[in-house]
Amino acid sequence: SDTCTEESDTVEQLWHINNSLLSQMYVPLLQMLIHNMVQGDVKRVRMYALAVVPQFAQCRPSVYRRLKSALLEKDYDGSKRNDILTDLQSLYSCLGISCKDIGAYQTDVLGACGDPPVSFPMAEYIPSSPVREYAELDLDIWNMKLLLNYGE
Repeated sequence: SDTCTEESDTVEQLWHINNSLLSQMYVPLLQMLIHNMVQGDVKRVRMYALAVVPQFAQCRPSVYRRLKSALLEKDYDGSKRNDILTDLQSLYSCLGISCKDIGAYQTDVLGACGDPPVSFPMAEYIPSSPVREYAELDLDIWNMKLLLNYGE
């Protein structure tokens, strides 16, 4: 068997499986963060925020800083819930998850999140095919820089 030889793609396959598993592990953490934000449980918001917000450092630095400020550096302020949710939802794709994965939270209390459609404008350009993955290339480069500096 060539499972562990240089010619095999075992390591690449395991990398993808590992990333998929990690992505799915964020789902219940985010669901509980949102639940506790709606409930106004400041201590549990902080607990779940401590688990997920640091993961967003690999995504958009400006959004990460806002979330860090709102959820980790200060006590949760329920009046900022919608802004915080918008920021969280904007980073789902960076973690490899979608609004569909998270699901709707009591739609009579909180509007359902939706992933942008293929034709959603980007910089006044209306795409005709799925291009969001390519449009986030700068985030991939940012992530590679973080990984390359990890050991230093």
